[in-house]
Amino acid sequence: MSDNYWEKRAIDIESLTQERADVDIMHVNKLFDGAIEIIEKQIDEIFDKYARDSGLTQDSALKLLNEKQTDTLRRNLMTTLAQCQEEVARQAILARLNAPAYAARISRLEALKDLVHAQAYKVGSAAHYRLTDRLIDTYEQSYYRSIYDQQRRSETGFDFTKLADRDVQAAIATKWAGSNYSDRIWKNTKKLAESLEDVITQGLMTGQSIRDMELALEARVVSERYKINRIIRTEVNHCCNQGTLMSYKAAGTLRYIYLATLDMRTSSICRSLDKEVFFVSKAKVGVNFPPMHPNCRSTTMAYPEDGILPKERTARDPETNKNIHVPFDMSYAQWYRKYVLEKKDVDNHQESVRIKKIELPPETDNIKGMSQETKQAICDAFDKVKEEYNVSINNMELESLGNGNERVPFQYVPKNIGGFLKYRLVINTDYDFNGSLDAFSARIMRNHNNGFLSSENVEDLIAHEMAHILTFQDCDTFGVFTRVEEEVREKFIKGVSAYADSTYDGAETIAEAFVKYRKGERLPDNVMSLLEKYVLKKEY
Repeated sequence: MSDNYWEKRAIDIESLTQERADVDIMHVNKLFDGAIEIIEKQIDEIFDKYARDSGLTQDSALKLLNEKQTDTLRRNLMTTLAQCQEEVARQAILARLNAPAYAARISRLEALKDLVHAQAYKVGSAAHYRLTDRLIDTYEQSYYRSIYDQQRRSETGFDFTKLADRDVQAAIATKWAGSNYSDRIWKNTKKLAESLEDVITQGLMTGQSIRDMELALEARVVSERYKINRIIRTEVNHCCNQGTLMSYKAAGTLRYIYLATLDMRTSSICRSLDKEVFFVSKAKVGVNFPPMHPNCRSTTMAYPEDGILPKERTARDPETNKNIHVPFDMSYAQWYRKYVLEKKDVDNHQESVRIKKIELPPETDNIKGMSQETKQAICDAFDKVKEEYNVSINNMELESLGNGNERVPFQYVPKNIGGFLKYRLVINTDYDFNGSLDAFSARIMRNHNNGFLSSENVEDLIAHEMAHILTFQDCDTFGVFTRVEEEVREKFIKGVSAYADSTYDGAETIAEAFVKYRKGERLPDNVMSLLEKYVLKKEY
């Protein structure tokens, strides 16, 4: 056997379960995409007589939304109900169908909100159903694989308890950090339903254009999709490690070694626990046993009481992003010092050398509706904001941002290159720039006037994306970026703009606030504090 065989076996179990969880995440994400398509289709059908970009007056919206139409939308709810396998979701949809309003013909607004509610619970039902099966499989596989590995390592057979179905069900339903996986899924589903209904109500009653309302819905879905994905990954890690812990108890193992992943994404708490040895009887999730935090990837390994430890362990080379073998006694801190700090060279710094003027690629002319005046306005805005705030970026790139992002002209795109953070400012090749600078500017101003965006012009849009770069440009590694991104996301403050509010993301709060700050608008103290900390970099 290789020198790092047993440590590799422990890591492989966690990796295998996460790979299987990825399949479930892909399935749930497709349901998110399908839900937003169904909702937007229904909105389009209701408002097909109106200009998509012009919006509606409040009187027009009220008149249209109060028209009675029950049959079609009721059938939609019945179809969604039939597709839900989880009882919680079915009861939530039935509560709407059995409401007194359905005895008569309800308003289009209420029926549309019912459809939104049902689609959210359809996604939640699928996530709950698939996650339940995944956690059962994960717990059993982790338990038996770990028992097998411990028997092979000790070269002795020992009696162990076979898992009963009721014990597995009880194990995955056990509450940790205040709740269990089922609680978290349904709590997130309820929040998704309420937040999408809120977008519908606010958008229609304030005269927001249908296009902007759909953009807000998509942004809200992106935020909630991330949360459900995080629940799936974290719960799978929890059940994998709980199965392993149960095997330690069954095998009479006294101690375990905490194993953090040796790469740039590892959190500070997992770094500090790496290679620490704890008693099995003292294992406590979130204290000395994984998961320590959402999206945790750490695992454990039985500590050999004979003192014979593996000679090697697996790590990730930040430059090549490939697995390498390092001495088993190398801690995370030692790995980081050797493979990150000592390998940084002049090339990594030269890439952020600032140039003064930008030239867009010639292919920019091929983007629909792109005029020479618009190109010049983009270049001027880029150079101006970059110079004013010392932004570490040299150019803009052209790229399709994919389905669902056709209404996004520019976007900050972070990328993991061998463990280091590389960021780009992208012009969306799928965007229609309206044929002239005046028309494009008028489109931006409409979004500003209805309260959706802080931006009034091209320069403001560029400043918004530059704010994202400024927020994260001190994160030299991708691991640091992911931690700061999570920290910033939780700093969300409501009220800066409708767009920022639709995302529940502190990064968008900061970017929209930065646009207002540059225009001299007064910001609330708590918002200004965020701006000073993450963008203006003022010391406290």
